[in-house]
Amino acid sequence: MKGSIRNSWKRFLLTENSSTRDIISGYKDLIRYYLHMGDYGNALCFCKKVIETTDYKQIRTLRLFKDILEICFELTARDTRAGGALWSWAKAELQKVPHSSRYGNLYTKGIAAANAMNDPYGRQLEQEYENFRRQFFCKF
Repeated sequence: MKGSIRNSWKRFLLTENSSTRDIISGYKDLIRYYLHMGDYGNALCFCKKVIETTDYKQIRTLRLFKDILEICFELTARDTRAGGALWSWAKAELQKVPHSSRYGNLYTKGIAAANAMNDPYGRQLEQEYENFRRQFFCKF
């Protein structure tokens, strides 16, 4: 089953008529599959492929870009050896995302990754997340 899923995704990703958005979305689903299966090596391989081959000007403002950041954070938090290679890139990219475009899962996965990497940036993200939550939740 695992091989057939991978081959199906590879065929989809290599289709000439696929848009950049379609291709990145396909990679996102493939990476999530590998994360779910605990295959962090393949998840890392495809994360790197997306990072190295994508023109982010086309997707930076889309939720899809933040989905890729989430995946990189999740991989980093689960396997610091594999994800450590992604941390510098993902951290730098998150810092470019306006606070008004951030959301709960992006914060929590970023915090988990920062903590896994023992990066003090995690404390800053925790504070930003608390501020974010205060904007949306009333205290009774």
